[in-house]
Formats: sequence, C-alpha cells, structure tokens
Amino acid sequence: MPSRSRNPLFVLILVLLGVAVFFRLGPDPGAGFAIEARMASSAYGNVQVYYDSGHGFSEKDSTLLPLVKSTTPHFYRLSLPAGTYRALRFDPIDRDGTVTIEDARIVDGQGSSVRNLSLSAFKPYNQIQSLREAAGRLEVVVTPGGDDPQLLLAFDPALTLKTGLHGVTRGQLLESGLFLLVLLAALYASKGSPRKTWNWEAVAGWLGPDSKSTRTARLLLLAGLFFVVLGAKFHLIDHYGSDVPYWDQWDGEGETLLHPYLDGHLTAPVLLAAHTEHRILFTRLLTLGLFQANDRQWDPRLELACNAVLHTVIALLLAGFALRVLPWRAAVVYCLTAALFFGAAVSADNTLAGFQSQFYFLILFSLLHIGGTLLSRPRSWVWWLAPLAGAAALFSMASGLVSAAAILGVSGVRVLRDRKSNRNDLWIFGANLVLVASGLLLKTNVPDHAAYMAPDFRAGVDVWLYQLAWPVMNHGMALLGILPSLALLAAFLRRRVEGPVALGLLGGCAWYWLQAAAIAYSRGAFNHGYESRYTDILAIGVLLDLLVLGYLASHAPSTQSGGKRTFIAIGFAAIIVCGLARDNRATYESNLNIRPDVNAARIVAVRDYTTTHDPAFFQRTPWYELPYPTPERLAKLLDTPVLRAALPASIRPPVAIEPDPSATQGFVKRPPNGPESEPPLGLATWTSATIGENDAPAHFSSLPFAVDHSRVGILIAGSAPVKNLELRMIDDQGVAHEPLDRGFPVEERWHQVNFITPKGRTRFEAVVTGGGWFAFTQPFTDTAVSHFVQKAVGYGPGLIALGAALGLGALFRSPRRRVPEGAAAPP
Repeated sequence: MPSRSRNPLFVLILVLLGVAVFFRLGPDPGAGFAIEARMASSAYGNVQVYYDSGHGFSEKDSTLLPLVKSTTPHFYRLSLPAGTYRALRFDPIDRDGTVTIEDARIVDGQGSSVRNLSLSAFKPYNQIQSLREAAGRLEVVVTPGGDDPQLLLAFDPALTLKTGLHGVTRGQLLESGLFLLVLLAALYASKGSPRKTWNWEAVAGWLGPDSKSTRTARLLLLAGLFFVVLGAKFHLIDHYGSDVPYWDQWDGEGETLLHPYLDGHLTAPVLLAAHTEHRILFTRLLTLGLFQANDRQWDPRLELACNAVLHTVIALLLAGFALRVLPWRAAVVYCLTAALFFGAAVSADNTLAGFQSQFYFLILFSLLHIGGTLLSRPRSWVWWLAPLAGAAALFSMASGLVSAAAILGVSGVRVLRDRKSNRNDLWIFGANLVLVASGLLLKTNVPDHAAYMAPDFRAGVDVWLYQLAWPVMNHGMALLGILPSLALLAAFLRRRVEGPVALGLLGGCAWYWLQAAAIAYSRGAFNHGYESRYTDILAIGVLLDLLVLGYLASHAPSTQSGGKRTFIAIGFAAIIVCGLARDNRATYESNLNIRPDVNAARIVAVRDYTTTHDPAFFQRTPWYELPYPTPERLAKLLDTPVLRAALPASIRPPVAIEPDPSATQGFVKRPPNGPESEPPLGLATWTSATIGENDAPAHFSSLPFAVDHSRVGILIAGSAPVKNLELRMIDDQGVAHEPLDRGFPVEERWHQVNFITPKGRTRFEAVVTGGGWFAFTQPFTDTAVSHFVQKAVGYGPGLIALGAALGLGALFRSPRRRVPEGAAAPP
C-alpha cells in the first residue's frame, strides 16, 4: 500500500497557537502571585507590601514600587511569594499625603484573580489620620508629618497561595516544557510510519533555498527595517523621553566633561578616564560632538535621537548578514523578528537615557571586530583593521574585551579541529591576546559596586542561565540560549558546516554567552541580574540564535532534515516573540506609564530652582521630582555658571526682559485679566487690559536683551483677534523678525510662538489694537537643532508606516518561486 504524505503545517499551527495563548495568559517573569491596585497620590513616594514568612514583617520580605504624584489612578503590581498569610502590611506611601486605592485584588502569575480585596478590609495600622470609602475608592489620609503610614490586611481564615510541584508555578512548568514540545514533535515526526510520512519537503519549501530576491528587493527590505525601528524608537522618545539630564549623566557629562570643555581645560586623560568600571571614550566624544553641533546647548533628547540611529544601524548590520546567510523568505521573516526586538520598549533604560550610548558602541564595535576577523578574507584590509574595532570596544564598556575572547575561543576550536594552523593564526591570536590583556589592565574596581556582584560561583551560574533564558526569563528556558549554539558547534566539529559564516556565527554566540556571564558576575546579586539596560545585549544573542537555526536549516544534508530544522526555527521564533511581547507589556505597566508625570515634575522642580532659587527645591524627592540622587549636589551643578548657560531649553532660566517705560503703555506685569491657568514653568507674564474697538492701542516695547541662541520662543494667550495683533523681534541692526507661523492662533490658553533672530541684542514689541486682551510670557531660547529633533521624534508613527510600506514593496519586488522545468505551474 503506497504511503500517504501528511503536512506538518497543521501540527506547527497548533504549537504556535499554544505558544501565543500561553504567553497571552501566562505568568509575568519571576512573579508567582501579586497584589494589584490602581492608586492616585498627592505626593511622590513609594508603595510597599510586607508579607510575614515566619519572622515578622521585615524589609527583606517586602516588595516596593515607586508611587507617582497624580490625580489619575495608575496601575501598580507588587509581587508576593507563595505561602500562607494571616495578614499583609500595605504601606500606601512613605511620607505625608493622601492616597486613593481602587480595584485591589490578589492575582496569580497568569493574571487570574485569586481574591478580590474589599476596600473595607484595609484597616489603619500606623500614622493614618482617616480612611474614607466612596464611589468605589478608598481615600487614605496620612497623619501630618507621618513618614511610615501603614494599613493592615487580615485574613480569617488564612490566605493560602499555592504553586505547583516544589514551589514551581504551573506557568513555569509549561514554559520549561514548551521548547521541548517543539523538539519532541520534530523527533516524533522524523520516525514516520510505513503508511504515513511527514511531508517535510513542504516545510522546507516555505522558507527554502529556492526563494530568491533581487538587489532592489533587498535594499527595500533594509530601508523598511531602518524606518520601522527608528520610528518605534522615536515614538518612545516622543512620549516618554525628556531633555533633562538624568542621574549620573550630571556627573559623567556635565561635571567631568562639559565643565572642563567650556572652561578650556579638557585633556586627553579626562576623555580616557574611567566612569565607574567603564572607559567611555566614544560616549564622551559623541556628547562633545553633539554639544558643539547644537550651538553648545546640552540636549539629552538630541542624544536619544542619535542613540536611536546608532541602534538602528546595528539592526541593519544583522539584517544585512541575514540576507547573506539565509534564503530570501527566511531573511524576510528574520528581519520582521529583528524589527520587533530592536523596536520594543523592553530596553527603555537605554532608549530614554542619553548617557547610555556606550551600550550601542559596545555592540557595534564588537560585531565589527568579530565579523571583520572571522568573516572577511584573510589579509584583506578589513581583516587587518578588525582589531581596531576590538580596541574601540575596550573604550566603550568594561566588557569590550569579550569580543577578543570570543575570537580566541572560536579560533582555538578551529585549530584543534583541523590540527593545523598558519601564519594568519599568529596575527589573530597575537592581536586578540593583546586586546584581552589590555582590557584586563584597563579594568577598574569600584568598591561600592561589590554589593552588586554575584555572591558565589553557584549564584553566578544561576544568574547566567537566567540571562540566557531571556526574554522568557525562566531557568528551564535557558535551553533557548544554549541549544542553538551547541547545535552549531556540533555541526562545525563534525564538518557539516564550514567556512567564514559558520565561524562568524560561532564567534557571535560565544560573545553572547560571555556577555551574559559578565552580567551575571558583576550584577548578579539582585533580581537575577535582570535590568532593562542589559536587554539590548541579550537581544543580539537571541537574534543570533535565531540566525543560527535558520542557517542550519538552509544547510541541512537533506530536504527532510531541512524541513525539521525549519520547524524548530519557527517554533523558536514564536517563543521568543511571545516572551518579548510579555516583557514589553510589563515594561509599560511598571515603568513607562508613570514617566510623563515624573518627567514633568522634574522639569518644574529644576526650572523653579534655576529661575527663583526656590528653597523648596531641597525638599524635593530624588527620582520622582529630581533627576539626581541628592538635591544639594544637583543645586551645586545648576549654580555652576558655564553649565547653567548650557542647560537644555526646558530647564534653562528664561530671558530676563523689562519694558521700555517711554514706549510701553497698556501692559502690566501679571494679569489684571487673562488666562485662568498660571503661566507654565513659573514664567513672568505681561497682559493688556481688555481693549474696546475705539480704545487706544496697547503697546509693549522691551529694553534690549541678550539672545544666546537663534531661536526665541514666547508663550501667548488672549481673546484679541490675530488681525489686531503685531508681534516682532527687532535685532540690533533694526531688522524686524516676524513669528515663523504667521497664522498663529490666539486662544485663552497658553501656546508657543517662535522667532528666528541673530545672536546678540534684541528687542520684543507687541501691539494690540481694538477688541480683546492679550498676554505673553518672558522669552526663552532654543537652538534650531534641538527644535528640529523635538519635532522629528513626533513623526515616529509616520516612519513606521513608511517602513512597513517599503517592506511590502520588497515583497512585491521579489520574483515568484521558480517552477522546475516540466512541472505544472501553480494555479
């Protein structure tokens, strides 16, 4: 009886659906259970839950999250371990204030409700002045001056939170078995039966080697990837970024770099000096270049935009390599996956911090070093210059030596396998040994950072496996980061794959493993070493693993084997994309959603100080209201004259102007009538009285004031028609400069009007003729580059749409599958 062919597509669809459903409903990384609530607060602070694991309430048995000041409730999720609890202590804030709580419940790792928490269950325990329940919300008023308010949640009978076998949640068991399911499906299918066999040729054909592309299609695909990734990053910057320097950027850029540069005392040792453990030469050079190009205005938002371009270039490097290694349709799928990883918000700590370009330089120089050494023709100019990229990596981050170590390891494996070496190997081993030794000599120890290191070898290995499991983040899924590399190594040792591409992929995988080990060693003491800023490195490793699986599938010894490997590669892609989606969702919930409020509070706090030296500045809360750990140190930096003059537009003091008494009439400082809202950022305002049709015009003419940048803005509001207004800046040559937007609207709310004027002395004039009132603020200056970047990042969605259109164009430009001669054409 002839055997019948059956297509594995059905099984693959079931597996992919199972993956998607699990990750949509599955547990958040590392969380067994949690208390969820929506909360609003009158002050910044921390919300914290304490659970008694047998030793009473203590800090080590608690979970803490930052609480944002907002009248709009935000979502908070505080993790709880499994256990039996008779009571939980809930600290709604850690200072004086009022907090509202609603929709409180306990959920499991899958987000399913375990118990709804009645608002009446929250009982005052310490420093609570009053509790008031109304309209589904609990209003908690802290005792004036209180700094440790506490609520108690008592459970009778006791609350029991159970997990699966030996403390492992059901979701974690599913995660660990998910990848094995794909492997077992392929193994089972490979056996076949006398009557039924799997049609693996069909699977191989989906992404098979007969899929070709044209040069135009490849260029369109790369252009589409560029605009999609750049647009996604611009969108994040626009919504959650800021031009205010953040945390150690004040020291690393402001104090140690820009201050001596502006004073004329910047030296090479300063550029090469360590910043904590790292030598960040290229980050400093980029900062100086952008600072000078931006007319000596410090603008972290400009740095964010430049970093986004750097990261997008790395995406193009990987995609270009994939187009060289994979068949066309497989490369298209790979580029789509790469767009998701490079454009995701999981690495928000790097995307939204201008001082993080060292991560992008590390990745870029490491890939150039590995690729130039292992992929290029020996003794070509690229091959000779590759160690320069390795040297550049040393001056990007402390782990820059890892690329040289990876090359040494892979080259050593090749020499041992072949049992021979040549003169080229002397250069490879010699140059990279020098780089490794140099990296060790350049390393600096920071005593305060010893607490972040993995406490022992076993803990380090545990954290290393956790890193390799990203984006699923479950130790059992470390197979994701291990098996593809081991499969490639086995194929290389058995001479199933040969040549520069195999060596280059092995080098990339070795770099990934060693970078994960560096993270585990240096930051393994807390949270399994997981930090948002490290995910850019881990994402490169995950995408390299996917490229390895695609490469092995396209170089399989038979079509049957190629189909099975393609099956595994698609399952791998589904798992990592779903894990990424879940981590991305958690990033928004725990980090990004509160960013706009925090950014606005920081701008107000710093701008108030630079404008008025308000002593309330020193009572502000770091992180929530201040972009620096201590207000005293930040105030000292803000009072440094050269830094103060170079501050970003949002926090630099506004221009001080005074009216010319001989030419001003009908305007007064502060409004007798005008906008109901206070002027933004504490700006001084001048307002005309309401002018009737037959009244004399109101005229304001300022005394000359200095303009340090070419772009001058003011905020205006009013009820006077535009036709009754004249606004102009008059430079010291007597030339009048009209608003850039001649059709600017005038409304009873503040909005900005911009002028372009030469640097130097300028006067401002405003004339209001019959009908209505008009108000304006004191001017503030900005640069053309900063203004352009602020507008450009707002076009993120448009760039994504353009990239998607180019990607579709690439698909239409690629030729159809060739039909073998003599075969029937498809319908």
